[in-house]
Amino acid sequence: MTPPASAIVEFIQAVTDTPWPSAEDQFHSYFERLGCELTTGDDNSGHLPGLTGGAFVTHRLTTQHPSWTALDGSLFSLNFFAHEGDADAVNAGYDGVRAGLIGLYGQPFDEPPAHRGNRAAAWLAGDTEIELYAHVSLAPALQIGLGHKERNAAYEDRLAQDADGPRA
Repeated sequence: MTPPASAIVEFIQAVTDTPWPSAEDQFHSYFERLGCELTTGDDNSGHLPGLTGGAFVTHRLTTQHPSWTALDGSLFSLNFFAHEGDADAVNAGYDGVRAGLIGLYGQPFDEPPAHRGNRAAAWLAGDTEIELYAHVSLAPALQIGLGHKERNAAYEDRLAQDADGPRA
């Protein structure tokens, strides 16, 4: 199976072991330490002031749609997909990654019951929240989301403020 669950778990562990960058001039070295190449970021200020994002290329494992997001120059989110279109590989990948994460970080703090075959689990490792999703019912894909807990909360707060603000 490509990528193997062990490679995904190793990548997640690298993220949890590496301090999240708090300034844009730290992004390239951060992604290099993760074994990735940062691609040019996009200014998403039309969506939310201070929000930037882009893609990255993973050299350690094969992924689809790897993306990063930062708020006011502080990186807070990494996301990628694997095994798109293959429900059996999604389920096998989910089981393997879940087992590897339990071995590293213990039982998930959140694991709702499966719904229509879709599964999810979440862990907290230091300041990193790890989200694992097995999407199988519509468009099969294994989704991995890694977020800086405090910075993601600041992003959510800013989103809520923006939604409550005046409209032109």
